[in-house]
Amino acid sequence: DEQKKSLDDDERLLDYKKKQHYRWTQELKQSRGSNDPFFTVKAAINEDGGFHAKPIGPIYQYLKVREELSQRPYSREFNITDMIESFIKRDTTTFLVSHAADADRLRRILKQHNRDHVE
Repeated sequence: DEQKKSLDDDERLLDYKKKQHYRWTQELKQSRGSNDPFFTVKAAINEDGGFHAKPIGPIYQYLKVREELSQRPYSREFNITDMIESFIKRDTTTFLVSHAADADRLRRILKQHNRDHVE
């Protein structure tokens, strides 16, 4: 009974990993041909099987200023959206990770792809 439960757990984990790999492969296919400066980094992340959870990033690609804020002027030259985007894009290598070991693994990938610096 215990062996059957363990086998079922292993099968569920394998099924989850297959679905995760499929999603990542689809994301990678969709990003091909784009001007994404992190294309090779994302490809390396997707190909690397050692992450506890896939890193999310770079985070500036997931952030959006609400429309009502984007219309508000910050000064005569800039609106709030311009100010926030310029601040966020200063650090283009910010990713979210769920585990310290994932952070180390991601740092190695960023370094391999010459993305371990602030642009």
